[in-house]
Amino acid sequence: MKYILLSFLLCSLSVSAQKKPVKKDPPPSQKEMNEMMKEMEDAFNNMSPEEKRFMDSMGIKLPNAKQMKKTADFAMANATIQPDVLVPKRDAVRIASISKLPLTKTALPVYLQSVQQKLQSRFPSSMIVKASELYTSIKLKYGSTTAVANAAVGFWAFGKAAPALLLMSNACVEDAGNTDCLNNFAAMLSMSGGEQLALPLLNYLNKQHPQNSTILNNIAHAWFGLGDITMASKYIDSTIRLCAWHPQANQIKAAIEESKGNHTAAIKSMKQAISRMHTSDKERKLNDLGYELKPDDIFFNPPRKNDELGLSKFKWPSFPKNVEESRIAQVEWEQFRKECNRIATQLSEEGVVLAAAFQKGYQERLKHDMNAPYTGAKTSAVFVNLSPKAEKKLRPRIDDLLAIEQHDPFGIAVVQIHRSVDSLKEIAGKEMRELDEQFRGKMGEGFGIPEAYCSAYDAINNRLLMSANSILQNFFKKHLDRVYTRINEVAHYNLYRAFPEELALNINLAKQEWIGMLRAPIDNIVFRDPTTLCKKVGEKPTAKFGTLPDYDEVNCRYKSEMNFGYASIKTECGRMIAEIEIDFVKLGWGTKSADREENRNFFDEFQRCTIEVSAGTGKKFGEGPLQLQTSAEVTGFLEFDRTGLKDAGVKITANAGVKTNTLNTKVETDIGEVNVGPKEPSISLGGVNATISINSGFTATGSGILKGIKL
Repeated sequence: MKYILLSFLLCSLSVSAQKKPVKKDPPPSQKEMNEMMKEMEDAFNNMSPEEKRFMDSMGIKLPNAKQMKKTADFAMANATIQPDVLVPKRDAVRIASISKLPLTKTALPVYLQSVQQKLQSRFPSSMIVKASELYTSIKLKYGSTTAVANAAVGFWAFGKAAPALLLMSNACVEDAGNTDCLNNFAAMLSMSGGEQLALPLLNYLNKQHPQNSTILNNIAHAWFGLGDITMASKYIDSTIRLCAWHPQANQIKAAIEESKGNHTAAIKSMKQAISRMHTSDKERKLNDLGYELKPDDIFFNPPRKNDELGLSKFKWPSFPKNVEESRIAQVEWEQFRKECNRIATQLSEEGVVLAAAFQKGYQERLKHDMNAPYTGAKTSAVFVNLSPKAEKKLRPRIDDLLAIEQHDPFGIAVVQIHRSVDSLKEIAGKEMRELDEQFRGKMGEGFGIPEAYCSAYDAINNRLLMSANSILQNFFKKHLDRVYTRINEVAHYNLYRAFPEELALNINLAKQEWIGMLRAPIDNIVFRDPTTLCKKVGEKPTAKFGTLPDYDEVNCRYKSEMNFGYASIKTECGRMIAEIEIDFVKLGWGTKSADREENRNFFDEFQRCTIEVSAGTGKKFGEGPLQLQTSAEVTGFLEFDRTGLKDAGVKITANAGVKTNTLNTKVETDIGEVNVGPKEPSISLGGVNATISINSGFTATGSGILKGIKL
């Protein structure tokens, strides 16, 4: 079991190197890190050949001593203890450097060129050359400055601030009249530690487009980053008046209120910040403030079907209430049993394949997490991106349903219902004995069978069938309805919590459970045929019951694709899929995590922010950058914290007509294809000519790659 300990140590080191320290859980000291590394080294040295082969078969790299030391040094360099800074100190020097003369249309191009020159002085010449190559490549391919700017936002979304800044500066210098370019460039400058460079641009935009919540939010964050809380508060309040739930403005308002000791107001603002766009970072802050997030605090109501699997199509044969019905129903229920058994066998066989696919997928994601210290991964691959939001919003309903079932367990209830039915059978048996006693000596040889006896005989059975099967029908329907509701809630929840192969397995298990519940009444229903003593009864009727229907496929109806030209981010319910064009990789912008300390500018550095993306051809409301509260008929949003993309979705204005494309939902495995449903509509957003707007965020403990820059 040594490799289990080793796996734990690798994960621990990954966490130490990646997570921002907090007061309650300080990072390890140099001594503790050395002891950890020594323990890992001993574990490696003491591993048997079989254990090493196992690790290798899992795709887990075994680092040498040099690699381990480099990883440890990196972890220590990025785990220094920082105080929980709520609001930054006032930076009088940087504030004083801001020109008192507002930018004019004439002065703007000169200012942009000077900022660009300062930017270029911060980065190595090789990076400047690559940015120039990429700029030329985009211009040749799309012939549009907007395409360059949107590609820059794509870099920013992928956590690559340096190329984003360089590309966006090129776009602004070339097209100084492009409002979206100027806003996004200013937001990037502000979030990179160049707030003093961003404010002149933002003030210029504010005069051009007053009462624009995106511009006001970005001004608020620039002043906040400079430590001028009075000025920041002024623009924060202006932003929130326009968009009460603004995810970024409310975060820094909460920080300001907390710094004053006003926890009630801080909680109120943070609840607004998380209400539409959820991140675990915001939820942790609420917990620190002493508030537990509730489902009703989150506005998340994605489209869904009430009957995800089409369970309502499955119908029982009738529960017989008299002897004539019983004669027919007994044949139909037997045919129903055969159909259920056929489907159950088929589902069981499929379940074996799906379970193997799930296991394979989970091992791949676990391997990804185990290798995180060497690949530079910042987020776990074992959990779906949007699962925290779904967990908080959708899971409580499932827990309530499970609690009802646990309070009245089906197995115990079946035993109790058997007792009730057995009592009715005893009563019927007693009535039959009394009937025989009543007609003793009045029927048989020489007498025949009186019609009154046959009528009384069937009447006793009719009463039994009516009473017993009514009880059974109500009982099984009540429990079937419970399972129906839970299966649909779980299926909807799993769309946002599970990976495709896991979702397929869960759906298969749900189908098996449903078939099991459908079969449950078969051996409990009471059947009684009419008596044949008085009249001959014909042959058993032919069953009217045919075959059971097919289940509906469970599909995601919460999809979008946001295109930045050279990169895109797709959302399929709980999953986010990032794609980068091959030209992008050829230009050498790939993350080089192994050389992070040698060239930090290449490594992913995410900043808190919200990115709004239009559909490109949709109707836009108002002028200036897109606004979160009302900007266009259709927009997508991306919500980031310091570890990357945490929430995404689509906002559609009522009555908007949206053209859709499709995303494939099939997963290939070496044991077959896992299909989680046919292609479903999705909304395509972004592109080379779309409007994209950045709402700045702020991380008080972040330094920014432009820290100390002067104009």
